[in-house]
Amino acid sequence: MKYKLGFMKGFFMDNNWIGDTELNNLFPQNNLDMFTILDDNNLLHLTWSHKLEEDYLEMADEYFMDGVKIMREVINSGHDNLKDDTWFLSGMFILRQSIELSLKTKLLFMLKGQNKMLIQNILKEYKHDVIGLYRKLRDNGFKIDDCSNEKWLEQYLSGVEEIDYNSDFFRYPINFKLDNDSLPRFVDIYETTKKAVIAFSIIRSTLKNGQRFKCEIPSLLPDTNFFTPASDGIGNYYLKNHINLGNYFSVINGYLSVSEFLIDVNKGKGYRNSPALFSLRHLLELELKQIANSSFHKVNEIKFKFHSHRIYKDFWIKLLPVFELFGDPTFEANPLENAGSFIHQIQNFDNQGDFFRYPTSYNLSYNELNRPIDPINLMKSTRSITNLLEGYDSMFSDIADFENEVC
Repeated sequence: MKYKLGFMKGFFMDNNWIGDTELNNLFPQNNLDMFTILDDNNLLHLTWSHKLEEDYLEMADEYFMDGVKIMREVINSGHDNLKDDTWFLSGMFILRQSIELSLKTKLLFMLKGQNKMLIQNILKEYKHDVIGLYRKLRDNGFKIDDCSNEKWLEQYLSGVEEIDYNSDFFRYPINFKLDNDSLPRFVDIYETTKKAVIAFSIIRSTLKNGQRFKCEIPSLLPDTNFFTPASDGIGNYYLKNHINLGNYFSVINGYLSVSEFLIDVNKGKGYRNSPALFSLRHLLELELKQIANSSFHKVNEIKFKFHSHRIYKDFWIKLLPVFELFGDPTFEANPLENAGSFIHQIQNFDNQGDFFRYPTSYNLSYNELNRPIDPINLMKSTRSITNLLEGYDSMFSDIADFENEVC
């Protein structure tokens, strides 16, 4: 699939996508099944060609283009604080993921025909380490024609790894271990995004059909700092506020909104929709972890593995007895049963939260489904569950506040 490039084109235009407010009213009162088809014209067949390097290249391109779409929407929306402070997080994760995928794609092309176990071991060893992947490429003879681009890329990737060493800075509430004083209070969204686009384009220009990406690489390169500081928060990202709050609000709202946005703007265009589907699955994980982090004493008594991605076994099942304390036994529908069965379905094929993030697992087994899915159904089912979970989270928060006042 060929994409229209030109990162600069289409920015700073009067454009403001608005989500469907009806999604906020959904509730899991009926059976939910991820394979339900609502629109036959919008089916996704999640299979791959099994040409390893080609499949990784396809996913890298998709993550890149969707990341650009998100950031373009943020910038074109003007001073929309919700988009600036929440969409930025998910958009930057998606662009960061495209860089990781492009590095792995280059490595797979260079190691084509090599021992399968060698490739498995490299993917497992480096995981999300973008500077480690780059240096492994360099050790295997990878060179970039322009030495200034090569030097810039290495310094930029080192900065990425310093800020986001496990690829979770933009996926979860920030638990930052570096000196906060070294970070800007406000982040220039446009300039920070532009550098991510340049990094991807330098790598992508060395791959198949890469010549067309060279137009994204300016002759005068910007600094290599991951974040570009801004003087104020108008149209920019309030980084220090996100660090200080340390809660789930920003990341939840970001992934909730961009999943709907991407499914909407990509509808009927033949996209695989991997970033949107990842965002929906990640949204479920974030909502459950937000509740698991509640101050309500009934939740505090439960031991959670917060680094786990097993949303059914390690979160839903443990929280279910607390949910049931506040259920209505006279209610004909069983929203908890409906929500639980759907979450179980998701975990059965996506145990680690990476099914829509990579074409394969570390052992090179493909992430595929033998039945088509409808992204609209997946979105509506997920949103009905997150609406339910938001209700529980709000209620538990009120109870915890009351408990604190009494004590």
